[in-house]
Amino acid sequence: MKCFVYCEWIDDHRLRQSMPEVRLLDRVVLPDHRLAFTSFVEDADATIRPGGCNLVYAQGNSVPGLLYELDAVQERVAETLSRVAEGRYTPRSYEVVDRAGITHQAVAYVLKHPLDASPAPDDYRLHMLAGARRHEFPEDYIRAIEAL
Repeated sequence: MKCFVYCEWIDDHRLRQSMPEVRLLDRVVLPDHRLAFTSFVEDADATIRPGGCNLVYAQGNSVPGLLYELDAVQERVAETLSRVAEGRYTPRSYEVVDRAGITHQAVAYVLKHPLDASPAPDDYRLHMLAGARRHEFPEDYIRAIEAL
């Protein structure tokens, strides 16, 4: 499965702690979306939690990220990390574009029950900055992360 990774998991050092053999395919962008941090609830727990990273449709914007190839074991790990069984995140299919202009179908994990805007947790932001710099994301995106 191809997986579009955004938010704190673009820090591949963090990602590889859980999936050491994961294969990075390319740096990509998700067109017509923007990154958002929102509060959320899970399926079985109505406790409102702050700071969930999410993708929101926004025509003309784009979200940089990384495209990984996940095997079946890595897919289960990704679903565990994303708390899919608990109803925190859910897999959704998107079309992302690599640096050569080739479009790929990829799964991204997005909040299942997003609520209102919420500040980005510092640890998310720091991992995002590390990954964005390591993978040479656009400077304007790095500045936007710094401003979160």
